Amino acid sequence: MKKKTDRRPPLQQAVVAGAVFVVAACMFLGCAVSAYANSDVDYGTGSVQMETYEDQDTTFKAFCIFRATKNTDGTLSNFAWLSDEMRDAVVGVIWQFSPSYSSLNAQEAAEYISNAYKTVMGEYGENSCKILEAKELLNQIAAAVDDTSEYTVLEKGVTANLPEGYWLIVTEGDSVGTDESGTSPVFAVFSGGPVTITEKRTAPTVDKQILNDADGAVYAYGADAQRGQEITQKITGTVAANLATFDLYYYEFEDVMSIGLDYIRSSYQVTIDSVDVTSSFSERFVRNEDGSATLRIVCKDILAIADAKPDKDSRIVLTYSVKLNDACVIGAEGNPNDVSIIYSSNPNTRERSRTHLVRDYLYAFGLHLEKKDRDTKRPLAGAKFTIRATGPDDAGSEGLYVQADGRLGENPYEFVSDENGMITVTGLDAGSYSVRETEAPEMYQVKTDTTVVTIGAQYNDDGTLKSLSNTVSQNADAAAGIDTSDDHIVNGDPNSAADSERGIVFVTIGNIEKIRMPFSGTPGIVMLVVVGLSAVVISAAGLVLNSRREKRREYGSRKGEL
Repeated sequence: MKKKTDRRPPLQQAVVAGAVFVVAACMFLGCAVSAYANSDVDYGTGSVQMETYEDQDTTFKAFCIFRATKNTDGTLSNFAWLSDEMRDAVVGVIWQFSPSYSSLNAQEAAEYISNAYKTVMGEYGENSCKILEAKELLNQIAAAVDDTSEYTVLEKGVTANLPEGYWLIVTEGDSVGTDESGTSPVFAVFSGGPVTITEKRTAPTVDKQILNDADGAVYAYGADAQRGQEITQKITGTVAANLATFDLYYYEFEDVMSIGLDYIRSSYQVTIDSVDVTSSFSERFVRNEDGSATLRIVCKDILAIADAKPDKDSRIVLTYSVKLNDACVIGAEGNPNDVSIIYSSNPNTRERSRTHLVRDYLYAFGLHLEKKDRDTKRPLAGAKFTIRATGPDDAGSEGLYVQADGRLGENPYEFVSDENGMITVTGLDAGSYSVRETEAPEMYQVKTDTTVVTIGAQYNDDGTLKSLSNTVSQNADAAAGIDTSDDHIVNGDPNSAADSERGIVFVTIGNIEKIRMPFSGTPGIVMLVVVGLSAVVISAAGLVLNSRREKRREYGSRKGEL
């Protein structure tokens, strides 16, 4: 037996599967109790071995409620207190339930407990794992006993020999890790043995996914969006299986957003089993020193929400909106978002624990366009283009124009190729974009047909980026990839069409040069043309004058004859 005066309250309690003489309420409940307790009885021993869920390194504390002997018919006799401290804890709870109760005798205390549960023996029989309600007698006794100082530590997988009697088992707080939770108190009779008790994990769980804007219905761990576009995040949490044991149940969603994500303030909504309980949760948002942000959506006690009646099967769903900002990461690294749930972990204390982290990713991509002379492959500066979302993932973005920062707007923005013939824009969603040339470089023909670039992304089951694709409408003057050929058409290298790691797709667009050829001997040709034209004019004028003179002579002769 271990005497410990400087003890900390446990973070959780164990829940066990039934074994011989192991019950979730009380082994002796409803059984005959012998008439007299005898502290001079030679009590025997009982052996027990604790096993943990999924081989976790949890240790346990065992409190002896009563010394007692087990009869052949399964009843218990010869009850005795282990200590005055244990007596005061148990009797103190009985007094709360029955102020007229006045005995300090262990036998009478056992009879009181047994009588209190006789009407529910169908729920509390041997090998039962019935979860105790928060306010009922045994749960209150467990809370009081858990505050006493004398207990035995039970190691996982190690058989322990304990004095014969009636025991309470809880998990030792210092050994509790992530994803563990307290449950209904476990009471057991140890007499002879061995008895194996297997811990049963009942902690809350959490899941988080992003709404795919391509169809607006499917959630996944990986999705893509335009910079500035609002995207819905969905978090689904559960509660402990022994929720009924708690008289208060704290529940908090803690969401850590990477530097490239902005939370849309007051966009959150919370439901419990489809009932809107948003007003019962508060919003706490802070920007961290490293540029990330932490969002906390908190309810101090979900059991106090009047409009909801949560039980062990309840689902608590949080949705809210985020958008990619100017610091968002382009490419395979993505913009991760981590969530965990902080929850009440012990029905007898106010201790809390948390789930493991669940992560999803939001991605954005970039378009790198190179403008070249179709025939010489020389880069062309000064070409102007507009880029329009003509086949976006979401219908609301259709027809909008890509702006300089990758956001979408109603007014066209003209991108201009630099001295290397390049245009680069980042922060793009997957989908199709129409690239139209509005002004060609000097002495080049404007490309009249539109180039359609389609960005495609595929994701792994865990939300990480699997691949990035790039297709371009086929014509003689545009191709996916960088053109390094020496022929007279635009011929992009397919190996350079998309860089998944960087999140960039590459497109080459060619232009045809307009060349003005010189005339050999140009000044002489001009003079000859001028002189020739003058001679023609003079000759024509002379012919007209001669014709008129002849007509006049002919007319005068005819007049004289008359």
